[in-house]
Amino acid sequence: MQPNKSLNAITKNAASPYKMVCQRVRTVRLNNKLTQKEFALKLKTTRENLNQIERGTHAPSIQIMRMLKKNYGITYGWLIDGKDE
Repeated sequence: MQPNKSLNAITKNAASPYKMVCQRVRTVRLNNKLTQKEFALKLKTTRENLNQIERGTHAPSIQIMRMLKKNYGITYGWLIDGKDE
């Protein structure tokens, strides 16, 4: 049985906001001119975990989102949908 093309399109589009969150995490790091290792230390995670987040294979945890807000003033709204709260 062939998968429904419209279902595949929905699934593909559903991944897009998730990838944008991961790209925003990377943007914060690059704007602060930090290496992944330096940024990971500030977020209290490992460089490996941060790398997976930036590549979009893992979502940032609540703890990481809290550290982004605390250390860099990033709002949850901006992180999730690109808009300030």
